[in-house]
Amino acid sequence: DTLPITWTSRGLQIQNVKIEYSVDNFTTASTIIASTANTGSYNWVIPDTALSGSTIKVRVSMVGNASVNDTSNANFRIRGGFTITAPISNQRLIVGKSETVTWTTRGTIANVAVKYSATGAAPWTTITSSASNTNSYSFAVPAPRVTTAAAKVRVEDVSDATVYAESAAFRADYYTITWRVLDYDTNAPLQQLSTTDNRTFWVDATGTLGSPVNHDYSYNSYTTFWSKSGYIERSLEWTADNDKTVTVALENQLTATVQWHVGLSTSYTASSDTLKATCWLERRGKLIGT
Repeated sequence: DTLPITWTSRGLQIQNVKIEYSVDNFTTASTIIASTANTGSYNWVIPDTALSGSTIKVRVSMVGNASVNDTSNANFRIRGGFTITAPISNQRLIVGKSETVTWTTRGTIANVAVKYSATGAAPWTTITSSASNTNSYSFAVPAPRVTTAAAKVRVEDVSDATVYAESAAFRADYYTITWRVLDYDTNAPLQQLSTTDNRTFWVDATGTLGSPVNHDYSYNSYTTFWSKSGYIERSLEWTADNDKTVTVALENQLTATVQWHVGLSTSYTASSDTLKATCWLERRGKLIGT
């Protein structure tokens, strides 16, 4: 923005003036211009780095004789501001995942508050009431899920809540997980399934689920249990960190006779006098470990 500064002079022949401003009644001062012709006016293009606040004054003084000066009679205000650069419009953020809001700052704003709204309007949930203004802040996206671009994040000046910016509307989504629940022996997809997990994020004990089946999850680690009548229940520890397919196999109780076989292979190298032994474990013809 451009701020016109005007003054009048009388008496001395003042050729050039120095213009300064201050937020503390000139206990400290910042130079606007060190020397400019004494025309009675100057258009100050306020830089992004200018001090902001409501106690600002301007001083005009004679170049070469600083005791000849005058200060504006009343305080005025320079408002700082923000421009949010991320998230962008319709961006997909994930509930529960640490995401980063970034912005640029106009003026000197020391601390910011970061707020979130699933609807893009009041009421706003406070993510942090005060954080150092580093032009970025990371936070775990709160529930609920927002599948259309409606959620927004807001950055505010802690010292003046009327100075703020809001992001473009974005989605606060879940990851989609495709579950493949198979017969351990035949790899055939199973039907009439039930499931639950340690976070009770998805509980379905109806025995009506069929593989493959999709379900949506917030970012997190889970232990999921799958069961089917006549099969041994199976649990799986996994993390919802992307859209992906997760496979789990259930064993039929009638055919799940456990047969373990241990294999051992040895070889001796005379030149180095070394003996190498390799062991492995098989279960029903499948390698379990070495």
